[in-house]
Amino acid sequence: SRVVMDLDPFTYWEDTSEGNFTIMASYSSYGSGTAVNGEVPSLEMHNVPQAGGNIVVHIANAQVGANAHIIAGRMAQNSFQYGVTLLATTDITHRIIPVDNSGEVLVSNSLPSGAVGVTVYIQAVIASAPVFSATAGVQFVILP
Repeated sequence: SRVVMDLDPFTYWEDTSEGNFTIMASYSSYGSGTAVNGEVPSLEMHNVPQAGGNIVVHIANAQVGANAHIIAGRMAQNSFQYGVTLLATTDITHRIIPVDNSGEVLVSNSLPSGAVGVTVYIQAVIASAPVFSATAGVQFVILP
């Protein structure tokens, strides 16, 4: 079996093996979402989480006109604060971005070049009166 990963003109990995291998997603979901008006917002990542590169966080099915709180941290948590269960610490960032007319938010984030091996947890919390709606979070390890 042969596996090749070609990320850009400067990054190329290849491995050949007689054994079995598994291809895994570059991120995994955790936690559970809360419905608002019958919709559970979804949270996905685009791009490979490569040190020095960019990732795009994509929120869909969110309440139009609400504020999306995007929380990123180095640790998962499970604490109830401000009417919502927080799934990630806020030691990296906490950004607030309005949900567009399609119920979506796209946020591009750069990853530090010296952060190889760091695990990052991201959660999106949609501020919906009178309660918050927390989406499921995603976690990933920053790759070389």
